[in-house]
This record gives sequence, structure tokens and C-alpha cells, in this order.
Amino acid sequence: MEKRIDFYESRTFTCKRCGRQVVTEKGTLDRRTVFCSGICSRRYWRHAGLRKNENAQ
Repeated sequence: MEKRIDFYESRTFTCKRCGRQVVTEKGTLDRRTVFCSGICSRRYWRHAGLRKNENAQ
């Protein structure tokens, strides 16, 4: 089976934790849609209780 390179579109999003603008490459399988890296994802979910207090101030 032949891979279709044009199947994977370029995507632009802002990381939910650090605010970095992320642009994925066209033609590359990249499933990121919310966080720029696994580290940001883990840090975001690790301190979920503390994040509520930051937004309240």
C-alpha cells in the first residue's frame, strides 16, 4: 500500500500550556493538536488543581 504524502495537511495551533505557536509540516504524520510536546502535556495535567487558583486571581 502506497502512502499518500498529501494526505497529512499542515496544521497551526497554540500550545495550551506554554503558548508557543506550533506549525506542523505538510506530509508528515503529526498528531499534535493541543500541546507542542509531551513535556507540556504532562506538566499541564500534573498541576490541574493549581491552575484553577491561578485563573481566579
